This record gives sequence, C-alpha cells and structure tokens, in this order.
Amino acid sequence: MLCAQLVTAAVIEGLGESIETLGYDGLEVKGPIESLPEEVVGGYISLAGDTYCVQLGVISSLAGCQRLAAVMLGLEPGDDPLPDSDLGDAIGELSNIFAGTVKTRLHEAGVSVQLGLPMFCAGHVEVSQDDRHQFTAIQIGDVEAIAVVYLHNTTTA
Repeated sequence: MLCAQLVTAAVIEGLGESIETLGYDGLEVKGPIESLPEEVVGGYISLAGDTYCVQLGVISSLAGCQRLAAVMLGLEPGDDPLPDSDLGDAIGELSNIFAGTVKTRLHEAGVSVQLGLPMFCAGHVEVSQDDRHQFTAIQIGDVEAIAVVYLHNTTTA
C-alpha cells in the first residue's frame, strides 16, 4: 500500500535533485508541519496509479514563488516581477521537472504512476478529510516553502 511518508521521501529527494540542476542554492528540510498557511501560491501536479492518486505541490508566498521562478529563468533579484502567466508557467515547469524525478524514485520502489499536467494555484487550499496528507517545511535557497503531498485512494468499497 502506498503511504504518504514514502511519497514525501521521494518528493524531498526528487526536489533536492531538481533544484541542483536548476541553479538553486540548496534545499534544507525543516520538518513536518500540521497545516498550511491561509494564502499560498505554488505548483501542483498529480501522479496517478491504479488505485490511488497523489497530488504533489511546492508552495510558498507570492514573493517566494517569484524568487523561485526568477532563479530558474536566470533573472536577477532586482528585475521586475514576472507577470502572472509567466510566473504560472515557470512554477508549473518546476513542478513538472521535480515530479519526473519523483516518478523515477517511486518506480525504483516498485510503484507505477502516470504524470498529470502541472497546475498553478493561488489562494486558500482545503484539505479533504478523506485524503492522507503530509506537509513539510523546506527552504530552497533563500525561499521558505512547503512540500505538499496528498494521497487519495480511488477504489470504492
């Protein structure tokens, strides 16, 4: 049975690998947190298996996501903020890259999944009582962020 801890470990390892290749200045895992802030911005992507769906996310503040996108695109800290559409594209691409590394790690653990499309979100996130989830505070370079894992069983009894 797939568990949120296995997926979270794959997410942290995959994110660490991804950020190194994209030019970020390191990943620090700060530890699990109980809930998400009221307003968040970030990218989500789903991984679907036969009996479950996993939603992965990297979320931060708007300024944090602007910084993550700027580093990925090679922009300087003083440059103008990206327009919303470009910010969404950059964060979606970051999600897509790290989800590919997560998929590889899950495959190595004997778990087969298919990647969904990345999605950029801003606002309040509701957590379903039916889903298992794990939130992990992380630091990507100088950006405080949260790695999000939702695990939903898709079989019906």
